[in-house]
Amino acid sequence: MPKSGAASGSDPQRPETTVYVNIRVRPIPSLSQSSKLPTLVPTSSVPSIETSTGSAIDIGGRRFNYGDCVIIGGRRFNYGDCVITGSDQSPAMTSLLSPLVTSIRGGSSNSTLLAYGQTGSGKTHTLFGAPGSLTVTSVEREGGGRVRGWGVIPLAMVEALEIAGKAGKVRVSAKEVYGNKVYDLLDDLKPLSFSSAKGTGLGVGNGRVATLDGSTSYGGTHPPGCRCGECWKAKEKAKKERMALRNSGAFGQSNSIRKMSKTGNEVEFRSIGEKLLTITSLQEVVSLCSIVEATRSAKAHLLNDRSSRSHCVVTINLTLQAGSGRGVRHQSLTLCDLAGSERIKISGSSGVAAKEAASINGSLTVLGRVVNAKRSGAQMVPYRDSALTMILKGSFEGGGVGVVICLRDGVEHTEESICSAKFGERMAGVRTRNVSARVVNGEEGNHQAEMLRLRLKKENVELVAMIENGGGGSVFGSKMEVKGYKDNLMKRERAAKRRTAMKVALAEAKALGGEEVMEAAKLVVDKANLDYEIMDGLVKRQESIKGFVTKESRAVEEKRARIRDFEQQLLLVTID
Repeated sequence: MPKSGAASGSDPQRPETTVYVNIRVRPIPSLSQSSKLPTLVPTSSVPSIETSTGSAIDIGGRRFNYGDCVIIGGRRFNYGDCVITGSDQSPAMTSLLSPLVTSIRGGSSNSTLLAYGQTGSGKTHTLFGAPGSLTVTSVEREGGGRVRGWGVIPLAMVEALEIAGKAGKVRVSAKEVYGNKVYDLLDDLKPLSFSSAKGTGLGVGNGRVATLDGSTSYGGTHPPGCRCGECWKAKEKAKKERMALRNSGAFGQSNSIRKMSKTGNEVEFRSIGEKLLTITSLQEVVSLCSIVEATRSAKAHLLNDRSSRSHCVVTINLTLQAGSGRGVRHQSLTLCDLAGSERIKISGSSGVAAKEAASINGSLTVLGRVVNAKRSGAQMVPYRDSALTMILKGSFEGGGVGVVICLRDGVEHTEESICSAKFGERMAGVRTRNVSARVVNGEEGNHQAEMLRLRLKKENVELVAMIENGGGGSVFGSKMEVKGYKDNLMKRERAAKRRTAMKVALAEAKALGGEEVMEAAKLVVDKANLDYEIMDGLVKRQESIKGFVTKESRAVEEKRARIRDFEQQLLLVTID
């Protein structure tokens, strides 16, 4: 990572590195472009952003442009590693993708790239690509190779496939943070819960106490308030570990991250149970990215004809064969397309859209507080204040982090551009630690896999018992009413899948061109949306009938989430 160097007294195996920040400026649309975007407010032709390029120098195989800066409304910002102008993806991808690939090839455990900026500034264009580029048609036009207009996310997947080769595996998850809740973009927007795991230490949740390794040696999961000797020992051990961590001074570090205790009991937040899809080809890359774009929440307003209403987090997991033996190394790339900040008075959002904007602005404010706390070396960093910052905690606490600040030229956007540039300035002062990926040898990997299989078997047995004891939910009514409700659930699920498929088909139609094809595709998408809304409304009306539907207990829902999580963990520790 750029600007790296071990600080005095720091662990030489985990050198400190600053966040690298790039700036990308979206130019003012030409009159011909503006006429094709009827939802936009009238855009002035008066620019508010100036750029200047300094001298370039190569350090350690990476090109730095010293002196690059942007001037917004007379204020100069020169912290960026590189300033990118224009809509051409090639120079942008060189500056943004290269550090990520270099980090992974260098053995880093995790690398992250955030796209930040106001609505309509080009974040989704930068990360996903130009409209119509993520289609099978575009790939075929390029002779089965990379498409010129692709953004960081599809290109990062292609690079990951090349790194993995035939011996490794690349698996991808995608989730969105909408209204401070997390949903799986690859599994019909199923809600995801959070885990605040503490390594292999004692886990307490819902009043239930799990033994140290989750195995059956201590009786597995004990009932609420269990006072057996093994539960008491487990609680006491966890308490001593927490006290040792607190007394070690780990929470008083002036340089960014907290120390890990010897037992690895630093709290980590992560969503659990998201679906992992294995990718092996460019066609699968296109399909996955198209599903993410089609499923993600988006609405049109005066500043953007397709404004993202949620933060999108795509994680590319690499499971690689390490060394000559059966060792395995796990690495990941996290790519986050942050929803754009907006001023409701200017964007014209109202009703639900206004509430969405308020939620987006609120989560970005929390992200700003986290950045300020990290930059100042504060003892307490407010990760818990939003779902977005809980997801990003792992990136800030260990791994290479990069940011692309997207700015939108034009005098009417000056204030928002300055706010975005200030965020980049603060990010440039944040320090993280580069954590090397650990190699798990064959014997240890086999043991982990076997433990996960045993845990999965145990969890499934417990799930069946919970459902048989009435925790699985029921439908009360006549035989015909119950059948009708279950049929409607299936129809709603099919309608959701068809809606996503039709949105992907619309993107293909745009790539093919032709007004008649486009109009026909839009009509099909509109009908698919209407069909889903009808079925969703029908199911919700049935569920609103008092005493008709009893939903699954929270314990059963969490048990299902844990099972999905163990299944995904098992995938990540194995290559076969």
